[in-house]
Amino acid sequence: VTSENKDHINETLDIIDELLSEDNIGSLTQNEISEVREKKEQLQNLLNKIEEIEENLDAVDSVVKETPEANKVTSDDKETIEEALDIIEELLKEENNGNLTEEENATIEEQKADLTEKLENIKEVEERMDAVEEAVNSLPEADEVTSEDKGAIEEALDMVEKLLTGENAGNLTEEEKATVEEQKADLTGKLENIQEVENKMKTVEQTVNSLPNVDKVTSDDKKAIEEALQIIEELLAEENVGNLTDAEKAIVEAPKATLIEKLEKIKAIEEKIEAVDERVNSLPKIDEVTSEDKETIEETLKFIEEFLTEENLANLSEKEKTKVEKQKADLNEKLDTIQMIKD
Repeated sequence: VTSENKDHINETLDIIDELLSEDNIGSLTQNEISEVREKKEQLQNLLNKIEEIEENLDAVDSVVKETPEANKVTSDDKETIEEALDIIEELLKEENNGNLTEEENATIEEQKADLTEKLENIKEVEERMDAVEEAVNSLPEADEVTSEDKGAIEEALDMVEKLLTGENAGNLTEEEKATVEEQKADLTGKLENIQEVENKMKTVEQTVNSLPNVDKVTSDDKKAIEEALQIIEELLAEENVGNLTDAEKAIVEAPKATLIEKLEKIKAIEEKIEAVDERVNSLPKIDEVTSEDKETIEETLKFIEEFLTEENLANLSEKEKTKVEKQKADLNEKLDTIQMIKD
């Protein structure tokens, strides 16, 4: 029996009700009354079945119409869609399928396909969110991630981007979107920590490779050495060292001693130059020198000559060499002046 039989059943029930009415029931034998009542019950059962089918069809139709399009359904719609699909499965069972007209059967199959697509979209988003959550939970904290975690972080960020901007972006609830955005911020922060370490290590490596040997470094190299040492100290600081693998830690620590040695060499040269400056600056100007200054000038020249060894010259910048050479020339000029006055 299907909805196509409904009108006929109702008409028949009307006839039966008329037969069993007070005006007509007296014309029936007791057997006929029993038989008519039995027929009525059978027809009422058939009508109840049709109405039950109609109610279920209406319920499914309502869900199909009220739920958003497949690219906009969210987990908020999941329970309603699953309930509608359960109704459809019940309707399509062999014992119920005969109660559907061909048109109803075709419609319900279309609705099943529509709701199944929507449910699959919701489940796909759930699976992707679970995958992101699993990836995030498997990673160390931001102060402990290292380059070994970089690939996993980038993969997780790729999944996050697909959730937020891909074809399933509309299938996220506002709450889910907020959760994914938080995960993105967390992953981005971790990736930035790793990239910062990589950049600092690269800077140190470039600096170390660009510097001359310890016997040729000059004050021109001082700033680069100090910056490299500062970066090394930052990388090895308690709050940052967790972002280094053991191998990276060894790489960072390796050039430290050599950089310190080079810096100490430069500082030693600077101290010598300061000593020369102090001696030179303590002397009178050329128009004020006297024979009493001769010994001090000669001692200062000797001090400079002893300083300007081949080894030390290699550690002087061109600017420093020019300066010391000028100081020598000025001192010799003062000696010449003293000699000229004497003569």
